[in-house]
Formats: sequence, C-alpha cells, structure tokens
Amino acid sequence: MKEPFVFVNGVKVNLLEDCRIALYKTFPHGSVLYDLSCVPPSLVTLGEGDDNGISFTKLRPMGHYAAYARDQHTGTLFVPLKQYVCVYVTNLPFTATAELLYRCLEPFGSVKEADVFRGKDTPCDGRGYAVMSKTEKLAVLPSAIQIQNKHFVYVEISDCLPPQTKHFLYHTPNTTTPLPRRAHNVTNGSRESSVLLTNLPQPRSSITRLTKMGAVPPAPAALPIGTSGSKGGRDSNATSGETYFYTVYANERDLQEQTIRTTPINEVEFYYSLENRGNVILIFLLQESGTVYGCARLVPKREGTMRDGLCSVDWLRRGVYLSEDRPPILTELNCRDGTLLKNNVGGRIVDVLMESPSLDYPPEPLPRYGADRSPPPPPVSSLGLASLSLALYLSVSLFFFFYRSELNCSLACVSVSA
Repeated sequence: MKEPFVFVNGVKVNLLEDCRIALYKTFPHGSVLYDLSCVPPSLVTLGEGDDNGISFTKLRPMGHYAAYARDQHTGTLFVPLKQYVCVYVTNLPFTATAELLYRCLEPFGSVKEADVFRGKDTPCDGRGYAVMSKTEKLAVLPSAIQIQNKHFVYVEISDCLPPQTKHFLYHTPNTTTPLPRRAHNVTNGSRESSVLLTNLPQPRSSITRLTKMGAVPPAPAALPIGTSGSKGGRDSNATSGETYFYTVYANERDLQEQTIRTTPINEVEFYYSLENRGNVILIFLLQESGTVYGCARLVPKREGTMRDGLCSVDWLRRGVYLSEDRPPILTELNCRDGTLLKNNVGGRIVDVLMESPSLDYPPEPLPRYGADRSPPPPPVSSLGLASLSLALYLSVSLFFFFYRSELNCSLACVSVSA
C-alpha cells in the first residue's frame, strides 16, 4: 500500500502512518497549517513537546493545505519558500537533446547538469530539467525562452530534483565500453529507466559547427587509426578501435603535464566520443603562434570524477613545433579550438608528428609563417618617428622662408619702379 500524502503549498508531503503530518520536517519551525477545504480556511492545530509540529487530527489523504510562517518581529504570516535547486522546462521539441537544453539555458548562467525526459519512441517527450551551478541564477531565468524560429519553451523553477538522476549527457559514466543511450519513461512524475535505445540522435560532431537548435546532427564517420595515406607508424596503444581527431589550443607551459585544461564543452565532447564511440586523439597547437606542438591520446577519467575542465592524456609525441609549410597538410588546420578534423586530415597529421623528431627547446623564433608568406615588417621605432617629424618640420620651414624672400623682392621692385 502506498504511503498517504497531502499537498502543502502545492508540494507533495508524505503523512505518518496514522495520517497525521509532521509539518516541521518539511517547513520551518513555527509554521502554521490551514485546511483549504473549509470556507474560510480553518487552522490545523499542531502539537507541542514530543509531538512538536505534528497535527492533532488526521488529514485527508490527497487533500490540499497551506502552510504559513510567522514573522517573529511583526507577527504577520507569509508563505515559506524552500530553496530552489533546479528548473523544469516544458514544450520542448520531440527531437530535443540535453545539449539543446544546455545551450538554451547557458546564456543565463553556468549549467551544472542538464537532461531531457525520453519518450518511448522519441528522444524527448517534451520535458527536461537542468541544475545551475549557482542557485541564485534560477531567479533570473525568464518564464519563456525562444529556441527556434517561433518555438517557445516554458521554464519553471522547483525545489525538488527528479528521482534517479544518475545519467546525464553532461555527467556521463566513465568507461571505455561503448554504451547505448538510455531512454526514460515518465510515470506519475517519476523518472524510470526503460528499454535501451540505440537509434537516438548523437550530439554535434564539433563545437565549431553548431547545428540548428532542435535539429538532429548526424554522427561523424569513424576511422581506425593507422589507415591514413602515409607509412609512418604510431603508438600501438592507440591503434585499436575507431579514432576521432580533435584540435586543442593551449599555452606551452600548460602542455608539460599529463593533465590538460580545456573548456567544459570541449571536455564533454571529447569524453562522450571516448566513452560511446572509440579512441580520441588530441592534436595540440600553441595559442601564441598556431604551431603544432604534438599529439596525445585521451585517457578515461577515474570512476566518480566530476566534470572539472581537465583532460588526462597519454602523450604520443610532443615538442615537435611543426610550422605551416611542413607538411602541406597543416594548411588545413585553419580551425578553432575543439574542432573535429576529417579522418584523413587527422590521421596524416598524426603520422607526420610521429615521424618528426622531438625538440628539447623550441626554435627561436617559433615557426609561424609559411614559405609563401613573408613575416610582417618590423614596427617603426620611436627614434624613427622623431627623425621623420624633424625632417618634415625643416622642409616646411625652408618652404615658408624662400616664399617670404620672394615676396619681399617683388614688393621692393614694385616700390622702385613707382
């Protein structure tokens, strides 16, 4: 038999076995309870001592009641508000994903967790929820947000998290075994796991090539590492399974450890590919010059590790400092941070890196400009500007001096003739 419950201020509260309510377990001490079925609403008497906060009389199961807190200074009653912890979003498209919900709420603050409720035959049943990194950001969320041409979703903050919130697209389990996406059915407000669906849409293939909000982007094709055109070999640890190549920009001083810091969205993209698709190879470029520094294999995180913007890597080759004119394939690296490269491009670049020697010290200066581009002219020094200004001043002074001399001679000739 299910536990009896009532609704207090619209919140479901379980009753005791004898259908009485322990009000102070849910609401602040000193709160009072009113029965809304009476006109006017009648006060429900609460006990004291050992039964402090427990009602004297039984309550009607599934009835509606109102709880109010009393101000200690003025004695006025007000509705006690519990601490809001998450936000629920409704009217989502049936093709919506957790990524869409994340991008929808990200302009209003950092999103800690986001997910959608799966339907039986669709990726989303029209509802989702999110947890913000800072709870005060919940107060600035609007009640309606436009996500497509004229499609609006409706936002409502809540103080209750949905049960069984263990699987998030942005909090995925750390394992290298490819796992199918899970679907969830919603029954009486609860979230129960159902059958495993393998035909659900995958997240975007690259953070720089964003798809239209609500659209289903295709999953990128995979390439087993080592199938590129060149004959160079690579580390045997990264030669099994499907491999995806991403570009990462970083400072050289940050590339000396086995842990690399990146953006949270890049971290989600990298580890989702690692856990659900195959191996991930990161190609590192220096932010200062765009020079290719090296490549590394992404290592799975330890079980239970939270998303913190850090990626553990196993270096395949570093300290290469490849310029854009060697080899020509590097000219195709005109991309942003976190870009998923084409399979043939990523494979050839890794082959070249593995064939190139590692340098103990970076070349001076770092290679930045290709053979067909000359470096920009050096900036004009302050001494050169001073010399140019002096020359211009002397030229103007001499011009006015000779012009005045000619004018005086002309006036003298006119006066003599007169």
